Amino acid sequence: MKDKERELTYGTLMGDAYINKTLRGNYALVFEHCIAQRPYAEWKASLLSSFKTYSYKRERNTYFKKEKRFIESQTVVIRSQAHTEFTKLRAIFYPNGKKIVTADILNKVGILGLAVWYLDDGAYHLNRFTGQLCTQGFTLEENKLIRKFLHETYDINASIVKRGKGKKKLYLIYFPKFEMKKFLTLISPFLPKEILAYKCPIGWELVKDLTFGFHERLNIKDSDETKKSVIANNMNEFWKKEGSPNGFPWVKYLMSKGTFAHTIVHSYFGSRDECLKYSNLPLNII
Repeated sequence: MKDKERELTYGTLMGDAYINKTLRGNYALVFEHCIAQRPYAEWKASLLSSFKTYSYKRERNTYFKKEKRFIESQTVVIRSQAHTEFTKLRAIFYPNGKKIVTADILNKVGILGLAVWYLDDGAYHLNRFTGQLCTQGFTLEENKLIRKFLHETYDINASIVKRGKGKKKLYLIYFPKFEMKKFLTLISPFLPKEILAYKCPIGWELVKDLTFGFHERLNIKDSDETKKSVIANNMNEFWKKEGSPNGFPWVKYLMSKGTFAHTIVHSYFGSRDECLKYSNLPLNII
């Protein structure tokens, strides 16, 4: 297994991927993503050049308890050929049948692996310029090990955030604003261009002197027309900020594809252009 393949494999195993036994006895690497993330799944598969990979669509029918209904969806599954390399990794990552984290595993992730881990299981918080790794599947001690690894290896000082209570208590890795900037600076050269771009949005590197919370929030009880006016006012405020001495690209940043703001704009205006027209802003700013 080449170095790049090893980093990719370790990184995605820290994230969404898993290792399955095949009928012939050896194990295969498997990762699955929603159909919209197919380009990302195929990019990962392209890095496994020493191994044959197979892809197929999978129909899902998931029950959402809160909504009391089933939702149908499609995913794309990438499966590698069965190989002794993955059989060895199965013993390392799943010594007792459950995925674990060790210092030795983390030392083999590499920067490409960190990038893949983040794309698999990370998130960027647009309003606060912070981020996280969704490590809820690991224990508190394993999260402490991850935090220590990031600090000692890359001088990134992450925090551990608790979610839930009692038996449902889980932990994740959280990056404050400046630490998230350091993390993205480290991994951004390894991120595939225009794939899952919302996880590394336009202008992330300019957040040093910026604050959040200056824009008006939408009130769910307001009429659609009132909400459109609020959005338009926000767009104008963003545009003024963009023309300020700090020059942060607010409109591009908050309307990047895949972001919550982008979804809201399409819900009420149908397109970004219609939103810009309504807000009396030039169409060529995006």
